[in-house]
Amino acid sequence: LVLNAEAAATLLERDPAAARDLVGTLQVLAQEALDELRSLVFELRPPDLGRDGLGGALRKHVELLRRVERNEIDLVLNGELPADATRDSDILRIAQEAIQNAIKHARAGHIAVRLACDDGRLLLEVEDDGVGFEPEASVARSGRLGLTSMKERAERIGGTLEIRSARNAGTTIRLEVAGG
Repeated sequence: LVLNAEAAATLLERDPAAARDLVGTLQVLAQEALDELRSLVFELRPPDLGRDGLGGALRKHVELLRRVERNEIDLVLNGELPADATRDSDILRIAQEAIQNAIKHARAGHIAVRLACDDGRLLLEVEDDGVGFEPEASVARSGRLGLTSMKERAERIGGTLEIRSARNAGTTIRLEVAGG
């Protein structure tokens, strides 16, 4: 960024068209750097599940995304299971991955996140109005490490993960876990 800015400043008097091109490149590079920094900030500020509980940590994450991203994200929380650090961490990571997929890959304008606990069972749903995809396509599976990671986390905590999606029809990620 700095080198391109210096080059643009040097070219400003000599070759305004080339300087304009470099400024365009600077804008693209700056946006990419900003996107990368946002991702890093999310990783550097892990939620405090012990203090906030699963619902509170998910609420804080959604509030942060609402400020940083331009997506409309609705959050509905109903009930909470007794704390379980490992289970809650995996559930939160699944929710985060599903929301990020909706923002980055699905290009969703609206995302609905629901976390409900009832009769010792937990249900997490992340639904978006994005471009969708074919979940069973082998290309989708091999190219989507996040989907694989979500499935592995769900299995590790004894849950079931369902992915419903179709081209141009959005996606719903549904996790169901026994309370234990």
